[in-house]
Parts: sequence; structure tokens; C-alpha cells
Amino acid sequence: MSQIELVLRDFFHRHPDVRSARSHGLVNRRALARYILKSEGMQSSQLDAIIAALRRFDTGRPIEEKEFPKLLREITIATKENIVIITLKKLHSIFEKLPRVITCVDYNKSELLKISQGAASIKLFIDESNLKKVKEIFNEKDILDVTKNISEIGIIFPVDAIHTKGIIAYLASALSVEGINIVELMTCTPEMSMYVDEKQMLKAYETLWKIEESAKHQKK
Repeated sequence: MSQIELVLRDFFHRHPDVRSARSHGLVNRRALARYILKSEGMQSSQLDAIIAALRRFDTGRPIEEKEFPKLLREITIATKENIVIITLKKLHSIFEKLPRVITCVDYNKSELLKISQGAASIKLFIDESNLKKVKEIFNEKDILDVTKNISEIGIIFPVDAIHTKGIIAYLASALSVEGINIVELMTCTPEMSMYVDEKQMLKAYETLWKIEESAKHQKK
């Protein structure tokens, strides 16, 4: 694969909206090449090479979107504010202490606790009101980061959504187009939780609500 083809692959991964539009034949190739050249900081002399590479480059089959409306009109959207994300080192001692974190959470008050394990770290999603208690459980040197002022947008899908390709990418792309940054994303089928900065929560909610309302008004 040539260097330009590697650039195109990376570009389309970062711009799923453009990828989808091109897959549906809605994008002028020369205009797209000019945009890629500028956004990727490439030399003007490479324009023709980009156009030629775009002729050969396969962005994949268009996402099957005809099933989206009937699924999106049935979603449930809920929000929760004042969330903190704690990033911890992935150590055996951390796992041993996690049961103590559970005892800090009052589920009768709908307090939040979600745990995500990655290859190099563990993340805790908790209410800010529990931050002090949870931090006291761990050694300070084992806490890599504490991200405050986060809001959760929870989306519950109908069960059929699990078999529908592209629906999560569609919603994430819709937020991206509106300039909303998804800090974290978690799924527990049929539920998906997106985490955004609290300053962007209202805009994110309105964006998803409009998608839901639009789906309700489309022909069933």
C-alpha cells in the first residue's frame, strides 16, 4: 500500500461522515482530493496522485441505513451529570481494592459505578459526590488521572439494534459533525453510554433527541 493510500485510510477512519457520503456517490472526487490535500498538509503537486488513489480506494459498502428509523424512534435517552472518571494503573493490588469501591456506592439513590478494563489501565465512572471516598481507597501514585465535569448520555436501543450494522457509528458521527467530543463510550447491549464534557451535554442531548424525533416522523 502506497503512502497516499495509507493517508486516505487514516483520513476516512477519522471522518466517517465523509466516508459514508463517498460510499453513496455524493462527493466530487476532485473537491475531496483538494480537501484531503489541505487537511493533511500535503504538497499541491500531489493533487493528481490523490485523485488517482481515490479512484482505486474502496471505502467499503454503504451502511445499510433503511433500518435506522424504526430503531431510532424506539430509543430511550437519559442523562446524568456530575460524573468523574478515575484512571488507575492496571495492577493486581487495584483489583483487590475494587470491592471496597462497590461499598461506596448507594444504588438505592441511583448512584453510578461503572468499571472499564483496558490493556494498560482501569477506569472508574462514579458520581463526583463519591470522589473523595473512592480516592482514599487507592494509593495516590496508582491514580493516573481524574477527569471531572463529565456528563453521561445513556441510550437504550430496541433489541434488534444489535444486529444492525453502523447504528452506533451513525450516532457518534452525528455528534462529531456538531463538534461534540465523546470522551468515553461504553456499551452493555442493548444500552450505550456516551460521556461528554458537561458544557457539551445539552447540545449532545438535543442532537440525539432531534434524530429520535426525525425517525418518529418518517414513514413506518
